[in-house]
Formats: sequence, structure tokens, C-alpha cells
Amino acid sequence: MQSVTNNSVQSKKIDRVDRRFSFMALTLVTVLLLVGVFRHEMWRDELQAWCIARDSANLIEVHRHLLYEGHPISWYLPLFVFSRFTDDPLAMQLFNVVLMAATSLLVLVYSPFNKLQKILFCLGYFPLFEYGIISRSYSLELLVIVAFCSLFKFRNQHPWWLFSTLIVLASVNAYGLMIACAFTATLIVQYWLSRNETPFPKRVTAIGAVLVISAAALTVVQMTAPADGYHGEMTAIKEKQPKRLFKALRAIPIAYAPIPNFEAREFWNTDIISKIENEAAIYIIVFVVSMMCVLLLYTRPAALFLYAIGTGGLVLFSFTHLLGGLRQQGHLFIVLFCSLWLAHYATKREVGPNLAKSISTDSARSLFLTLILLLQVIAGGYAYYQDLVRPFSSAKLVARFIKQKGLSDMLIIGSNDHEMASVSGYLDKKIYCPESKTYISFVVNNTSRHNILFEELARETKQVMDDRHTNDALLILNYPLGAIPNGFHVECLNQFDQSIQADEKFYLYRIMRTAK
Repeated sequence: MQSVTNNSVQSKKIDRVDRRFSFMALTLVTVLLLVGVFRHEMWRDELQAWCIARDSANLIEVHRHLLYEGHPISWYLPLFVFSRFTDDPLAMQLFNVVLMAATSLLVLVYSPFNKLQKILFCLGYFPLFEYGIISRSYSLELLVIVAFCSLFKFRNQHPWWLFSTLIVLASVNAYGLMIACAFTATLIVQYWLSRNETPFPKRVTAIGAVLVISAAALTVVQMTAPADGYHGEMTAIKEKQPKRLFKALRAIPIAYAPIPNFEAREFWNTDIISKIENEAAIYIIVFVVSMMCVLLLYTRPAALFLYAIGTGGLVLFSFTHLLGGLRQQGHLFIVLFCSLWLAHYATKREVGPNLAKSISTDSARSLFLTLILLLQVIAGGYAYYQDLVRPFSSAKLVARFIKQKGLSDMLIIGSNDHEMASVSGYLDKKIYCPESKTYISFVVNNTSRHNILFEELARETKQVMDDRHTNDALLILNYPLGAIPNGFHVECLNQFDQSIQADEKFYLYRIMRTAK
């Protein structure tokens, strides 16, 4: 009896320590996220979403605009609601913080990892910076992914909870869709592997799988561009296939160790692995890293299955559709992290070579994860610090300068139009963009817009000033003006060229007609 009492007391003490750790770690992460977003100057991809939600009169308009975005509506629904109450894009950033704080809470409380690994994950490059400070749909996606992993332990008691998270995940974005499909297949494999211990929930699994597939199909429909639309690089024809395959495979070690090129001033989306010029060396690194992961998960078939189809699917998507940057490549790391999480609760199979079984141990997986997370923290810490001391985008500085100088009511002409979305988002004013030949707050990615040369910029500037009956306008460019258009006098008001994002350095001019 005394032993039972002592065990109970000891358990309560452990629970108190765990709760204290979780609270302190969550507080630290939340404070870092809040400080980070208040110092972060959003770039066009963030503000494009906000401007679409803000400037759409209703959800039908949101849907119509998203036809040219290649994204489902899930991320835009809360933004639409927030924009009914405020025009300040800070609302989106704070929402992003809430999502990432909730993600961190689930990891801290429900993940099977040790305390060091939990805090390292929360402070890693993707949770802290790429998906935490930068406000995109990836924060919502990561929250649902972590929710699924948290519920996986209770798959036999509450299978509907898992399938519910998968339905939501398949509706967030293209990467959420792929991971949701991988999770669904993994869940079915795990149910089959454990059929001797627990009954296979055939009816629930069949209905759940159909619902996930239906949600995925609806997402694909939303992401399919109309005849006059395009989604940037959603084609593989721009590069030779062998080179593209090389880049798709190289993304695996980059995602695991996203250490930036410290020599590059515009460090974002750079990495030290890409500096290795020997392609054979890269292929060897990819093979060694991938095989290490396979061996570590060897005795956990369901987790190994998730890693194989998740990683394989993402690499295939990169090869055939979108190579992307670190934000897209980071899903390879997320798949690895989830595979190691699920390995704690997946059915164990002790078959095959002794060498593989000797490597596939809890201690080996824990050591490997810790090393990966340490690399993630180095990358995250560097990116976080750089974003504190330098502007990520110069858009906010341009908008602030225009407002402070009382120039907001002037005609504003901007080029290139994609970069003007970030300026418009902070300025809360539409900008005339020659590429689209209209006033925009966000870019409609259809075939009616096209890139322009200097001659067309000068011609469009003259035309819009004639239409507005004005002799004076502001000109914002994301490149220095190389020549002065005939018939105009140009004064450089300021230049904002210290941003981390290379193509969001802006040059502000006042352009005036010369007397005839």
C-alpha cells in the first residue's frame, strides 16, 4: 500500500514538472513569435493573401480570385473574417502566431519526445521562422499535421478524430493534400498490421478514406486554373529533366539541414548544401541520408511506410510540378518528424537482417532526431536574428515613407506588379501597374498580364497620367530606374535596398511632366 502511495506521489510530481516545463516552453515560443512578427516586414506572398481577402466584397469574390492563385479557400476564410473588422494585416500575423503557438503546445504536451527535442523542434527553422514568423497557410497545415500525430496514439478508440483531421488537412493546400493522403494510407496499413491485436475498423476506415479522397478532390478542383490562368512554375518544361530530378532529390538533405549560406546577404532560400558543385557527392549524400532514415524506421513498418510514400510523393511532385523554395521543401522534414513520432506508437516487427534491427532502435532514432533538430535550431536562430535586425521586405518602409511625407493621395504607379502587392497591402491603396494595365492591390495571375520593358513602362506612365489629368505622380520600382522617359523630370525620393528578400528592394521616384 505504501509503495502504491509513493508511486502516486511521484507521478504527481512528474506531472507538475512536465506542466511547468510545457508552460515555460510555450511562453518562450509565444514571446519569440510575437517579437518576431512585430519586427517582420511581410512580403508579397503573405500580403497577396491578405489583400485578396480584404478587397473581396464576399466569399464568392474570394473564390473567383482564388481561381488564379492555385490555393483552396481554407486559409482565406479566416482572413476574410478578420478583414471585415480591420484593414491592418497585423491581424493575419497574430492569427498565424496563435496557430503556431497551438502547434507548439501539442508538441510539448503530446509528443513522445524528450524535453530537449520538444523545445528544439519548436525553436527550429520551420516552426519558428518559415511557418511561424512568415504568415502563410503552412501554419494551419502544420497545426493539423501535429494534431493527427497527437491523436495517432488513440487510433483504436477514436478513429473518427483522425479521419476528421485528415479531411481538414486535405483542404488546406497542395502539400497538406499530399500528406493527408500519405497519413490515410499509413493509418490503413497500421490497422492492418495490428489486426491480430485489435479488430480492423473496416467500416470506419472505408467511410473515412472516401471522405478524405472527396476532400482532396475538392481541393484539386479549387487549385485547377481556368483557361486564362497560370500558376507560375507549375510546369516542368523549363528545365532539363535530369537537372530537375537532381534538384528535387537534393531538397531532402536541404530540408533536414536548412543551414543558410552565411556569405549571402540575401540569405533566405539559400543553403550550404547547394554550394556543393559535385553532383555525384550530392547523390551520395541523398542516398546515405535516406537509407539512414529507412534503417532507423525498419522495425516500425507503418512509420517506414509513411516516410517512404511521403518523401517519395513530395520528391515526385517537385520533379513534375513545383521545385519551390525552403517553405515547400520543408515538408520533407515534416514527414520525417511525423514518421519518427508515429514510430513510438506503430506496431513493431522484428524480422529481417540483424544489422537493420540493431540500427532501428528507440535510442538510435532519438539521437538522429536530436542531431537534425540542432541543425534546424541553428538555421532558425540565424534567420530569426537577421529578420530582427534587417527588413525582410522593404514594402513596409516604402508605405511608411509615403504616409509620413503626405504623398498617399498622389497617383502611384508601380512595377513589377507582383512586388507591388506587398506595398499596396501596407499602404491600403491600389497601385497602377503597367503589367496588368489596371489599378491593383493584388495580382490576378492570368494571361492578360505580361512583363514589360522600359518603353512600355514609359508609355503606360504617360497614358495613366493623361487619364488622371495630372502632371505629377509617384513611381515605385523594384529595380533602379535606368533612364528618364522622354517628356518627364524624375526625382529620386528614396531607395530602400537593404531587404533580405532580394526582389523587394524598392526605389521611389517622383515623376513630373516637363514644360513643353
